[in-house]
Amino acid sequence: MAHLSELAGLNKSTVHRLLQGLQSCGYVTTAPAAGSYRLTTKFIAVGQKALSSLNIIHIAAPHLEALNIATGETINFSSREDDHAILIYKLEPTTGMLRTRAYIGQHMPLYCSAMGKIYMAFGHPDYVKSYWESHQHEIQPLTRNTITELPAMFDELAHIRESGAAMDREENELGVSCIAVPVFDIHGRVPYARVDFSFDITSETGGGEKIS
Repeated sequence: MAHLSELAGLNKSTVHRLLQGLQSCGYVTTAPAAGSYRLTTKFIAVGQKALSSLNIIHIAAPHLEALNIATGETINFSSREDDHAILIYKLEPTTGMLRTRAYIGQHMPLYCSAMGKIYMAFGHPDYVKSYWESHQHEIQPLTRNTITELPAMFDELAHIRESGAAMDREENELGVSCIAVPVFDIHGRVPYARVDFSFDITSETGGGEKIS
């Protein structure tokens, strides 16, 4: 307690009251050494909550803006909610002519978007089959390139896991392709957001050279 009092710059009686309050709430408990306390595992939950409440857009924005300037193309950032990707941040092209129809707050299906395929590729192994079975009414060919067969999607997701990136090859909208990559959390999971780089494949200056 004396050490805590010194570190906090508080008198011992104040530190004692604070410790008693923390102990009554289950955050600290007495340690074997006389006058000592230790944190309980309840603090783990507090730490996890603090990590999960980080403003991801504030953290990601400088990197997204740099990518936007470097490529000149549309940059999207999404999070996952249930069986959809939700666009939470978007930067319009700085030099490219393409203006996508996507908007912040838009819910996008997983099967026909680059960011959606990222969620499936790096999610639970059993999720894709369950998603496919429960969304048969939704999985329809939006273009001639849309993947609507489960075996083909399994092959696609395996390639994504190997390469570390997903591509939408005009599967959602003709003339528009996208590249997406996962943003991993500290546990190696991708529950939150991806980067989505959209470009007009008909442009002579966009696409291939910039992607490489």
